[in-house]
Amino acid sequence: MVKHNRKTGAVVLKEPKSKAKRRRKAAGSGDLEQRVAIPAHLRDNPEYVYRFANGYGVRTQTLYEKDWDFANIDGNAVDRGSESVHSIHTGTNPDNTPQLQYLMRKPHELYDADKAEDQAKIDEDMNQRQQELETPSDGTRYKPKGQSVRLS
Repeated sequence: MVKHNRKTGAVVLKEPKSKAKRRRKAAGSGDLEQRVAIPAHLRDNPEYVYRFANGYGVRTQTLYEKDWDFANIDGNAVDRGSESVHSIHTGTNPDNTPQLQYLMRKPHELYDADKAEDQAKIDEDMNQRQQELETPSDGTRYKPKGQSVRLS
């Protein structure tokens, strides 16, 4: 909005004031950093690892196939369709249905084995990249002209 000051002759630009302010996020704008706290009595469980999983799409199905079980508030495994599955409403899905996070659990031994497998893949990839850096594909190495570079 443009306003003209008659006394000084100056032109002042002012932003129009919004009559309505948005009190919530737009539908489907799930924040990637949004976290739901695991119940305190389940956090340091020696037998199981607990996580909340987004119930939209195939996320819970994928986790279920990777040995994650649905859990109730006490941390016990329950059937997928059971009403005792612990869930929390965390927003709205893009199709305007309620977004729910479901409590899931996995035995520590399986969780640790999966993490070790993932780390082995990362280590293998890093070793391969290091070998590619040390041995160029054409068999020659870059040698700078002039003084040599010393690494200490």
